[in-house]
Amino acid sequence: MTANKVLLVAVFVLVGSMYLSQVAGDADGEKLAKFLAVGIKCFNNIDLDVCSEMMNGEYDITQQKYKDCTCALACMGKDMGLIVDGKPVPGAYMKLVDQLENASVKAELTEIHEKCANPKGDDECAISENFMTCALKTSPKLKERMTTMMKAMSPGMKQ
Repeated sequence: MTANKVLLVAVFVLVGSMYLSQVAGDADGEKLAKFLAVGIKCFNNIDLDVCSEMMNGEYDITQQKYKDCTCALACMGKDMGLIVDGKPVPGAYMKLVDQLENASVKAELTEIHEKCANPKGDDECAISENFMTCALKTSPKLKERMTTMMKAMSPGMKQ
């Protein structure tokens, strides 16, 4: 279960925005290691099957079980410098993207940024949820990859 949790966390966040199978190079490897460590910390006590349900796009965010997932995303955003004092940090996302070596991943994440750069919300959890929702709508590739990986790792996920 721990191995599944680590992998699921890695793809679910950032904005699940990195295509892990495409990121290459030593510099990207170091970034990925930090990303995974932050993911493990933030999703440590979260029911990942519940978070997987969110991939279907039909969920009631007023239910605490879903709020826990979006707040775990916010935790990652804070640890990665994307959210400070409950607000997105302008330019922080693209600063991370610009450091990546893989051109196709960079292009996909740039497109997500162009369409999802200003997520709204009453708190950092809502901001994180709105960014994730926008990223998945913007990038069918991202949603397909995340859904495939989550289905493989979370047998209870509705198909």
